[in-house]
Amino acid sequence: MISSRRRLVAAAALLVLEAVAFALFVTESVTGAIVAVGFTCLSVWVHVVLHECGHLVAAKLLRLPVVAVRIAPFTGRRNEVVVRPAPSATALPLRMVLFYLAGPVANLCAAAGLAVAGASTSTPMTRLALLGAAVVAALLGVLNLVPWMSPRSDGRNLLRWLSTPTATGAGLRAAYYQEEISRTLRAINPPLGHPVGAGEDPRGALAAFQQRWSTGRAQSAADLVAEAERLAALARADTTDPVAAAAIGQALTVQFGLWYLHAAVVNGAPVDRREVLEIAELAEIAFRVQPHLLSARVAMSLAHLLNHRSEQARSLLVDVRPGVDPPDLCGVAFLLRAAAECQLGNHADADALVRAAGGGHPRLTEVVAAIRAADPAPPLFAVAPMARTCRDDVGSNSKDGEPFSPIHGPSGQCAVAGGYPVAERWPAAQDDPVATPETVLSDLRDAWSAALTGRLLGLYLHGSLVAGDFAPDRSDLDVLAVLSADPDEDLLDVLVGLHAGLDRRHPRWAGRIEVEYVSLGAVRDAARRRTGHDHVIARVSPGESLHLLPATTHRVVTWSTVHDHGRRLLGPPAGDLLPAVDADLVRSALLDHVRDWPTWVTRMTTPGAQSYAVLTLCRAWQRLQHGRQLSKRRAADRTVVDSPRWADLIVWARDWWYGSGPDTDPGRGDEVREFVTELSGAILAAEHGRHAVR
Repeated sequence: MISSRRRLVAAAALLVLEAVAFALFVTESVTGAIVAVGFTCLSVWVHVVLHECGHLVAAKLLRLPVVAVRIAPFTGRRNEVVVRPAPSATALPLRMVLFYLAGPVANLCAAAGLAVAGASTSTPMTRLALLGAAVVAALLGVLNLVPWMSPRSDGRNLLRWLSTPTATGAGLRAAYYQEEISRTLRAINPPLGHPVGAGEDPRGALAAFQQRWSTGRAQSAADLVAEAERLAALARADTTDPVAAAAIGQALTVQFGLWYLHAAVVNGAPVDRREVLEIAELAEIAFRVQPHLLSARVAMSLAHLLNHRSEQARSLLVDVRPGVDPPDLCGVAFLLRAAAECQLGNHADADALVRAAGGGHPRLTEVVAAIRAADPAPPLFAVAPMARTCRDDVGSNSKDGEPFSPIHGPSGQCAVAGGYPVAERWPAAQDDPVATPETVLSDLRDAWSAALTGRLLGLYLHGSLVAGDFAPDRSDLDVLAVLSADPDEDLLDVLVGLHAGLDRRHPRWAGRIEVEYVSLGAVRDAARRRTGHDHVIARVSPGESLHLLPATTHRVVTWSTVHDHGRRLLGPPAGDLLPAVDADLVRSALLDHVRDWPTWVTRMTTPGAQSYAVLTLCRAWQRLQHGRQLSKRRAADRTVVDSPRWADLIVWARDWWYGSGPDTDPGRGDEVREFVTELSGAILAAEHGRHAVR
């Protein structure tokens, strides 16, 4: 096959020969014909330069920032003047129309001048040369005004700015936003030093995907989504190298997560909850492999932010190191944390973080500013489509006496999803940013009992509030919800809406309410050591979005504690509803936790997580030693006496946890890991000796 460039050269040569023949006929002189045709051909280069100079002069006069000037006629490359206007600039559509008109107008003016000059001369050769150059200029100007000549022609751009200026401006903002995302992705996964193809290894496939995103060389958005789904499947595959899977998880989370954030905040079109859950799953893959990397923490923080887990999103980004980590990644980290601070109502901290981020991400900064200005904070995901069902009393105390739904607006009813009613708004009197734990629990009980009628058998409080060492600024609210049947995806959609509503009504407690959903059958089967029943539970906790997981024997520690000490919020007493769990089974499950702690602690990089690890292992040690569940504080105090070698570390963890320690504390990661490894080994060795004595 003959290449397109060779065909172009052949056609140009043929046209030149025909022009020479025509000029020879007019001038009746070989020399005159060659001179006239040569002048006309030379004028093509001049007219191309003139065309781009027209754009350049217009850009300067209209104060449009010029970022590139490319003029290289006859090389096959595009000749263009590239401007980067601010989307919020005054009268931008008019200025862009004048900019795109300037090039063709310069050519048409030149054509008119050459035609007048040619008509006024009496020499045939000069007249032919000038008129030929005029025709070239006129053709260049007119053809550039035809919208269908090229997707990037002046005419196509003029048509966009004249017919749909609002949509074109939005497209400009979107293009700039994607540039910021692409820079972030390059900071996370630097481009490979050679061309890549989608059929290579996972890293090569990811690099090819990122190239197509940044250059727009895919056939359609559907192609990109399909390729992203293939990459996600690679990340989940057991055969994929964990580091490559982490790279894919980070890239897809940042690419799609930042666009989901933009869609929810700027366009007012939050994506479906299932998309957000998939983002959270990919971020978890990355965070599980490389929890120490800022890129993994940025991805996980973004997933938490989309899940309305602002406290967790913030906690992952408290130790950004501008002098060490890539600047583009630091800027995004600062802005994501600023968004989390806005959702938590800490506007002064958010403003300081925006200043720390600098001006490298103006579009993402606009997203943060929109979150800050919104009251209440905009929803970042959409629950499943809902149909209304009759309920007159929901929201009866809302403002102006009219019930209000944050999704559907004013309504006199509650909604249903997956067959279960969802109370979308509860009395406005409960919207207290400093609500007490009892107020939050009362709100939870009322909302859950109305929404889960027929499925909810009981709600029970456990944890530090029951044990008596609750820290108002630090501790979570721990609740066990007992259901008539195992939770499923339909119920999960309902629970997502319930938790999002509770977080909006009590922003101080967002991310600090831990609820586990388990069927009564699952607890009974576990207590009786019955196998063959693949039960599942649902769980939401600090650092985790709501999700389904297998009901393993690990959970019997919680179920046993609730049976023995749980405080009833709804339903019969816990000891009447739940079966007693054999002490040996609880001990076995607790030992399984102890075996896992040396692995878990390697992922804990913040001082809060490290303090939690120390206190939780102290509590496990004391329960195994004395058979009683103590609070974290009391367990720490006793372990200080039992293990004086670790007294300083345990006191640090206790004081940080109960004394509202600062997130800026550097932590004591190495000591914590050594403590967990040593104490876990001592516990397991003591258990082995206990069995040997028997």
